[in-house]
Amino acid sequence: MKATVAPDVLPVKSNSSPRIPELDGVRGLAILVILLGHHFNAIFYPAPDSPLVYLVIALRYTWSGVDLFFVLSGYLIGGILLDHRQALNYYKVFYVRRIYRIFPLFYLNLFVFFALLAVGVGAISTWLFQNPLPFWSYFTFTQNFASVYYVAYVGAPAAWMGVTWSLAVEEQFYFVMPWVIRKCKERWLPLLLIGAVGVAMVLRFFVYNLFAVGSIANYVMTPTRIDGLMMGVLIAYLLRRPDWRQKLESHRRLLWVVFGFLAAGLAGLNIWRQELATAESIVMTTVGYTWISLFYAMMLLLVLLNPQQRITAFFRTAIMRWLGEISYGFYLLHIPVIGLCYGLVLGINPRIANLKEFSVSLLALAISLALATISWRWLERPLVRRGHSLQYQSANVGENAWNSSGG
Repeated sequence: MKATVAPDVLPVKSNSSPRIPELDGVRGLAILVILLGHHFNAIFYPAPDSPLVYLVIALRYTWSGVDLFFVLSGYLIGGILLDHRQALNYYKVFYVRRIYRIFPLFYLNLFVFFALLAVGVGAISTWLFQNPLPFWSYFTFTQNFASVYYVAYVGAPAAWMGVTWSLAVEEQFYFVMPWVIRKCKERWLPLLLIGAVGVAMVLRFFVYNLFAVGSIANYVMTPTRIDGLMMGVLIAYLLRRPDWRQKLESHRRLLWVVFGFLAAGLAGLNIWRQELATAESIVMTTVGYTWISLFYAMMLLLVLLNPQQRITAFFRTAIMRWLGEISYGFYLLHIPVIGLCYGLVLGINPRIANLKEFSVSLLALAISLALATISWRWLERPLVRRGHSLQYQSANVGENAWNSSGG
């Protein structure tokens, strides 16, 4: 439905940059990392004396693909909110667009999951169907908190909707951040964002040490995973300030040094003590998540500040942008496809211990990519366009911009 603009109300002219194609490629990298982790590394069990063990070590950090999604989402959503913070229909447009983008495929997937449970097909894959969380938790995007309770008292939740814990984190972020950016004075916003990162690190330390399921709680709860989202919003803020953007552009070499240092720290930890590079280790669940978010935030910043360099050209390639376009559909659908393929073809839960099982994982990957492409072309893209037919409106054309004088 197209918004009607009154004669004295003009559409907001956003002060944001035009669409940046390489950001689709950054999103593509995030889903590629997750693809490698879930389709191969997480279910790969080579013999201890096999050279393939080194492949497992090399792919150790594939669990962190979701952290790149958080940083990128914080940047994109934060930028939208900053650009339109004075719009008359600020909340309405933001939430309508998010609903069009997130809800249809999510609730369709949720319906299929519970429909299959109702007709008794759970025996196909206990991994996919055993211990489903209550329907209300998925419906309200609180499954990240419910899953902590299940791990503590019931068992590992059903894998079909397992990855949606990160959607719950993002939805809870969407619930709070529009209000924060609308109400917070500009000069206080960066302090608030940096403070939230610090609070998350401290909170994770106490959660890890005080609760038996502290590591899983730290991994999926919004207060303990807010680091990357806040860093993304901070990047959006800084790049919209001419003074800060100029400082960052004049210190590109230093940014590369910091990026290299962060990368070396991750690599060194993985080489020295592989068990500490896992998502559940005390190193990762306390300071490690913040370190990884900083690594991805620095990568994003370098991409945005170096439009003509090789790092940006890589993210502009057709395959990376395609992966970025289909990333949401792939993220939601690939776990059900993996479980169903292994259950129907081999009658087992997902694992790779021989060539036959590896072939099933490749089959599942091909099906997931195909379904995600179909979902993007015929469901998601038309709905995104429908959502964007509703435009932000402001009584004064320029009042949405955050100028460098503060406010």
